[in-house]
Amino acid sequence: MRAVLLAAVILFRLTITLGHDRNTDAPEACGTHGVCTCTTGRSGIDVDCNELNLTEIPRDLPRNSTIVKLAKNFLEEVPSNSFRGLSKMFKLFLGYNNISKLPADVFVSCPELEILKISYNNIQQMPDQLLTFSRKWIIIDLSHNQLTDLPETFFQNQSVLSQV
Repeated sequence: MRAVLLAAVILFRLTITLGHDRNTDAPEACGTHGVCTCTTGRSGIDVDCNELNLTEIPRDLPRNSTIVKLAKNFLEEVPSNSFRGLSKMFKLFLGYNNISKLPADVFVSCPELEILKISYNNIQQMPDQLLTFSRKWIIIDLSHNQLTDLPETFFQNQSVLSQV
């Protein structure tokens, strides 16, 4: 009986922990009840969530997503676990939203990220560690935000970057 009670407590705590780790209220990205258009290509999945009036980043983005489009929505925040496990993603479009800040570790599991378009938002500051998780940056579009300056080390070790 004691073992059953202990197992129930562990299961309850695990459920609580996992529930806080992911936003279960957010819509599902792909699949039967998915709100996005998900297309399989040669290199992976293109997830198109543009212009869907989203207020949260959809949950369960496929792990083999290579292009994720979340532009022209009503996103205000990007939780740090939003792109966890998307190690093949190389393009991310977040422009034309209401995003005010990005967590420093939001791209921690995105080492292939080359293109980030986050223009037309309300970003006032960029964390200096934001770009450190990928060395493949080619284009970063920060235009039409509320930025007045960038951290001194923001572009450190980004030798491939060709357009800001």
